[in-house]
Amino acid sequence: MVSARIMIVEDEMITATHIQSKLESFGYEVPAIATTGEEAIQKANETRPDLVLMDIKLKGEVDGVEAAKELRSRFNIPTVYLTAYTDEELLNRAKITEPLGYIVKPFGSSELQSTIEMALYKSEMERRLKEGQKKYKTLFDKSPEGVILIGLDGTILECNDAAEKISGYKRMNIVGLPFMDLGLLDEDNLSKMLEIFSKILRGEFHGTIELVIQPYNEKRWIEVFPSLLERDDEIYAVQIIVRDITERKRIEEALRESEGKFRLLFENASEGIMYLDSKWNILDINPKGLNILGYDKDDIIGDNFMELLPTFNIDHSFISSALQDVLKGPPRFKIEWELTNIKGRVQILLAHISVIRRINEVVGISLILEDITGRRRAEKALRESEEKFRDLAELLPETIFTADETGKLTFTNHAGLMAFGYTEQDLKEGFNVIEALAPEDHDRAQKNIAQLSGQERVQGVEYKAQRKDGSTFPVIVYANAVTRDGANAGIRGIVVDITERKQVEEVLRERADIIEAMNDGVLLFDLEGKVVLANKAYCRLFDQEPDDIIGKSLLEIPGMEKQKSEDIEKFLTLFEDAWERDLINPVELTVIGKGNRRIPVSVSGGRIIDSNGNPIRLITVIRDITERKLAEEELIRSEKLAGIGTLASGIAHEINNPLSTILGYAEIIQYQENPEMMKNFAKKIVNAAERASEIVKWLSNYSREAKDNKITDVDLNIIIDNSIEALKHTRSTCDIFIEVDDQDVPKIKGNQTELHQIIVNLLNTAIDSLQKKGKINISTRADDGFVEVKILDNGVGIPKEKLNRIFEPFYDSKNVEGGMDLGLYIVSMLVKKHQGEISAESELGCGTTFTIKFPKT
Repeated sequence: MVSARIMIVEDEMITATHIQSKLESFGYEVPAIATTGEEAIQKANETRPDLVLMDIKLKGEVDGVEAAKELRSRFNIPTVYLTAYTDEELLNRAKITEPLGYIVKPFGSSELQSTIEMALYKSEMERRLKEGQKKYKTLFDKSPEGVILIGLDGTILECNDAAEKISGYKRMNIVGLPFMDLGLLDEDNLSKMLEIFSKILRGEFHGTIELVIQPYNEKRWIEVFPSLLERDDEIYAVQIIVRDITERKRIEEALRESEGKFRLLFENASEGIMYLDSKWNILDINPKGLNILGYDKDDIIGDNFMELLPTFNIDHSFISSALQDVLKGPPRFKIEWELTNIKGRVQILLAHISVIRRINEVVGISLILEDITGRRRAEKALRESEEKFRDLAELLPETIFTADETGKLTFTNHAGLMAFGYTEQDLKEGFNVIEALAPEDHDRAQKNIAQLSGQERVQGVEYKAQRKDGSTFPVIVYANAVTRDGANAGIRGIVVDITERKQVEEVLRERADIIEAMNDGVLLFDLEGKVVLANKAYCRLFDQEPDDIIGKSLLEIPGMEKQKSEDIEKFLTLFEDAWERDLINPVELTVIGKGNRRIPVSVSGGRIIDSNGNPIRLITVIRDITERKLAEEELIRSEKLAGIGTLASGIAHEINNPLSTILGYAEIIQYQENPEMMKNFAKKIVNAAERASEIVKWLSNYSREAKDNKITDVDLNIIIDNSIEALKHTRSTCDIFIEVDDQDVPKIKGNQTELHQIIVNLLNTAIDSLQKKGKINISTRADDGFVEVKILDNGVGIPKEKLNRIFEPFYDSKNVEGGMDLGLYIVSMLVKKHQGEISAESELGCGTTFTIKFPKT
């Protein structure tokens, strides 16, 4: 056993020598004696003793207490004080240095020995405690699992590095905070955690729980091991060990998903799938397999597949031998057999057999049964189809041909031989399809054939064909690659003589002067969508030269970049539709023309076809409709005048009522002597005059609105209220109730007068349909970027055959909602002017609903 090394610090050398002698007699080693605090610090640094006997009262600047404090902080050397003093202040200073004991001078040997032994024991225990704490701290901080200590009041006492990583919080930021305030748990998981805490404190829970937390705004799973911590037989905290199981959960989820996908694939596979054990017992079979064999699942699971073979009317010995061989041979192979299932259905099956081995031991067999009955029948049908193809080809007037992968002609019909001037003998001797084209087209044809062999579909290619005698004629070739078992086997195609089409094109060119003389702009496109003609009217409209346009596609035409995207979209839609029809309905849009002037135009067009009905050109006609639009504006203004007439009639009625009241009571006052009666009559006259003043004021405001053509932010609810007020006189002679459900809606961009005219015209239409009795409902709401107005009446309704024409100008509208004249046409134009939409729904005898949608501001 190594003896303890004890340094003595005593300013009286006799006393120090005496103590040294005692210590050495006890078996201790004294490495040094110091007489001052400074010397004690120096020698302790050199000798590093296990314990220091320190005289509290030392001479010099550093007394025993300061020296002991320095030894503890710098070298972690414990101290036992030697003192002859009991000064309270001195002892309080000494306590701070955490001494292991005190020896009061004078002292005896036994007292000295027992105090030192106790001090050394305390020092050893303290050292072990610190080492244990250090180990615990290291284990606590560096544990791969998160550890959190939570006080009984719910506050966090401590957490380790792993807990920081899992929670996303630094420990300095969360120690002292309530655990439940961290926001890591949602409501369900928080409730679950609180319930477990309650059970832990009652001693009713032992085990783990799984929770979901959301650090870093990311969903993560954790497994929690809670336990109680005790100190002095009292519970002071709950320790939570947290394990991040997110990856495990994701793997489990992926496994479940994989199992689900496998099961979905297994159950819905188009092939029959069976799983067998190493003794050929059926473990599982999917619905397709049951369908092939004709069994129900409960009747076949557990049966031996080998024993079932005779029931399927197949060569049992051959199949059995083959299946047994697979257990010894390669891990997979396939075999074809014909099977008659228990329901009598004959099928041709291709069986894919795979052996499942584990450490060179067969543990199972998978058997995939592919029903190839249809394929075999298709192959037979294909052979028959080839024969029919040749028979049909002989009946067609166009050239039909096939060639092998080298381009050698293998078949052409009689029409092909006649068209190109070849004979059957020429075909037998063989020649390449390239030889049927003019030399200048050979390279292009070779390239197209190469594209076909790469499975790229090339068709509708124009060439110059060459007959055997050297003469040429224009053709279009439609061709496809022929494949067998995924490999290129040649090409097959049709050759169409387009001589007549070319003649038509020539006629078109001859008639170009007619197109040039047209006042409407005309563009002519070829099959590739390139401009082949732009007349003078088009060039004049857009201030362009023909050379700037010819050869360009639609979007490449100069000036298209100035147009609005929605107008370009309309033009593209019309362009696509025109290739499908001979003539399409005109589309109205606005273009940016000469001088950046916005011009309203009507665009129409259609395809030009040859005598075989094949499209060869596309023509578009652009008509400037500025004058028509001006006429429509004039029509709107005239309709406004008609509205003012209706309004004036109503205003006259409204003003006549208060005027009659004023005149009547004024005449009575002349003959009335009772002052109170006169005062009452005078009050009625004043009220009537104020009513007339309000009507005049409203008319003045309306007049100002009518003159104002500005576009402003408009509240549709106010427009509706004013429109109802304007029709008050019209309704006064009818039993008509107007109900308004006006929600708080955003304002729209528009002209107040025109919007007022829209609502008034629709209300007049509804009033006419009610035939002086009924109900009108007006509602507003905001919906998907629009403000919507609905006007619903329970009037006579509109017949279905007339409903889709009610917005046409001058449409004969008799018996349609009481007669609408130009009102609804004007409404339609004004709605479109405001970038809005209008629609109508109606049923005879039940009424009509008009719906208007305006874009929000």
